[in-house]
Amino acid sequence: MNLENAHALLIGVGGDLPITIDDANAIAKVLGDSNKAAYDPKNVILLTEKNATRENVLSELQNIVEKVKNIEDATVVIFYSGHGGKYRGSNGSDYYLLTNGYDPYDRDNTMIKGDEFSELINSIEANRLLVMLDCCHAAGIIDEKPLIKLKSADEQIVNSNIEILKKLKSGTGKVFITSCDDDEQSVILPDSKNSLFTEVVLEALEGYASNGEEYVGIIDILYYVLRQIPKRIEAYNHIQRPIINKIDDLSSDFFICKVAKYLQTDEFRSKSNPVDKSQLEKLANQFNIENCSELIVISNNGDPIEVIEDTTLKSKTLKEIESLITQGETEKAISQFVDITKTQLVDYKNQSHLLAYKYNVLLNDKMMDGIDDQTYRKELTKIAQALHFFIEKAEKDLNSLTE
Repeated sequence: MNLENAHALLIGVGGDLPITIDDANAIAKVLGDSNKAAYDPKNVILLTEKNATRENVLSELQNIVEKVKNIEDATVVIFYSGHGGKYRGSNGSDYYLLTNGYDPYDRDNTMIKGDEFSELINSIEANRLLVMLDCCHAAGIIDEKPLIKLKSADEQIVNSNIEILKKLKSGTGKVFITSCDDDEQSVILPDSKNSLFTEVVLEALEGYASNGEEYVGIIDILYYVLRQIPKRIEAYNHIQRPIINKIDDLSSDFFICKVAKYLQTDEFRSKSNPVDKSQLEKLANQFNIENCSELIVISNNGDPIEVIEDTTLKSKTLKEIESLITQGETEKAISQFVDITKTQLVDYKNQSHLLAYKYNVLLNDKMMDGIDDQTYRKELTKIAQALHFFIEKAEKDLNSLTE
């Protein structure tokens, strides 16, 4: 591996997420250490806090595009730690990366639109490109209680990691990974200096999955991240699933950096657990973006609510939902029930949100292989029965109004 052609851009936005600064600094420290990853420090660009503005991030991305344009053997690592989310406005949804000093009333000039970011990333002509997004941070886990989904400081920004991955073009030599699915949080474990995702990435970059070899391969990194994050979070009654883009023609000589010198020993090699290629293939399929969860949105996202008093319309919608339940389309039925309680049956709003929450938790358990198919179907039936009960009750309420 030609380390002279290895470049990195590390972004820690700061602001209401001070841990993001520590995350970016920690990655920079490992990459620029001659005894660890061994990148040339001048090729490791660090943007944190007030330096992590929209203008600076876009400028440095453009610089990387130009630097590697005519280099045959280039490696590029992009790391972003901060908020990423969808803004739902009257004209639809736009994805943004929130940079330092962003203004919710001037998004286009103070944030980075997903299209801008993906256009620059897709323009990087490097043989090896690794993009890591550690978005949607939460406070540290306390007392082993499950965490509640975090909203960004801007009430109209809905956290989303998947949207940006969808904009990035996968292919040979390109790997994109985000710290968690849209309905999850990128957590910080007790007594940790960094978020869990960054903590595991740091270990992977040092070579803890590389079996004492000279270089860290992308296979080593993926295997370590996809195995370690769900494993470490399990004890805290929380789910965090890293999501990767579709990987095509993953080469075994796709190296990212050097293995730390203290790990290049026979002693470490005898104790380490080398990558299990069959297990990696299973993990890559399990955490592929195509298998990310499709969850029911249960928030109003700041949109104004107009309550509809037409009982005929309400009754018609309830019958449509009942029909979906009969057809086994539980997810669609719950989604429609959530929507109707926003505008027509507001007294049932809490019940609809509870059902949606239970469905989301059940879906997460299934996707994490935490429950078998039989248990999943049994619990899904219970949710469908509860929904049926609320639909019947709402119908009776409507009938009493018309009598």
